[in-house]
Amino acid sequence: MSEKERALIARTHKEFGTCLTGERLKEDFKKLGISPGMNLLVHCSLSKIGWICGGPVTLIQVLLDLLGPEGTLIMPSQTSANSDP
Repeated sequence: MSEKERALIARTHKEFGTCLTGERLKEDFKKLGISPGMNLLVHCSLSKIGWICGGPVTLIQVLLDLLGPEGTLIMPSQTSANSDP
């Protein structure tokens, strides 16, 4: 692990405390009203959510689990490398 990575982890831990588990995220999202069968558009900054155990994979899996097989998770994706007019 690089010094830069160590510093980022230390800063993140200091700012956000312990990492958010999938179970904690699931509880919080349920309180926000996310439920099975919804169409959910998500555009977020992971750093604003906090330190997530398992990173973005955990976040996406929790959302998919909450939405269930009848729900739809919509997430924008773009890249600066794909900006040629």
